[in-house]
Amino acid sequence: MPKLKTTLECLTILLLINLSFFAQESFILGVKSTAPLKPPVGKLAMNFNLKKVGQYSGAWEVVDVFVKDSLAFLADQEKGLVVVNISDVTNPSFLSQFQDNGNSVYDVIVEGNVAYVAHGRAGLKILDISNITSLREVGHYNNGGVAWKIFL
Repeated sequence: MPKLKTTLECLTILLLINLSFFAQESFILGVKSTAPLKPPVGKLAMNFNLKKVGQYSGAWEVVDVFVKDSLAFLADQEKGLVVVNISDVTNPSFLSQFQDNGNSVYDVIVEGNVAYVAHGRAGLKILDISNITSLREVGHYNNGGVAWKIFL
């Protein structure tokens, strides 16, 4: 059984019932907990019995992940927004990507068929994701600063 290294820097952990997605610098990692989800106070998942079930290595610097149904939306500082099919968590696969002029993506939230993307110096990008293999920008806002986080 593969063991998870305790020295890996984990930037985001998303818990979905009994399946978790870790956003790390070079990939997302799906793991299943075989223990009740009761982390001790002051520690995060230090005593969980975690088992690796799959990973996606096509992203480079993933800093956040948003999961909707069988899709994982990866905020990647190098590759922009990367959309991955996770219907088979043991074998995630690339679906599409959006990046504006090489700018980093720091956060993403999906609501219905719209993705709101914190696209760094490119500002807030609003994408139509109704055709997931062909993401289309339908709006944007840029006040000259850097978009880091999305709140709806």
